[in-house]
Amino acid sequence: MSETDALKKRPVLSRSEFIDTISDGKEYGQIAFESLQGLKGSVYFGGNYDKLKWISDLEWDLLVIDEAHEGVDTYKTDKAFDKIKRKYTLHLTGTI
Repeated sequence: MSETDALKKRPVLSRSEFIDTISDGKEYGQIAFESLQGLKGSVYFGGNYDKLKWISDLEWDLLVIDEAHEGVDTYKTDKAFDKIKRKYTLHLTGTI
């Protein structure tokens, strides 16, 4: 599932097409990958662009922060992560 222009000619579903596909009343899980830059650019996480509202609307089981040593300890990042409703957070890093 993607709405990026770079994948428009590939066999992907938009977010709304995905929702239509799973709207049969059953419970479905999902895994989502989003860059920190993309997240912080969203108005729902402190940025200027009207995107990624669905991430803020859901309650997630787990937020995985990959490359956690790469500038995630900033006010803007904390503000964005605080708006993600989740049970757990896993910080991954290859740097000690």
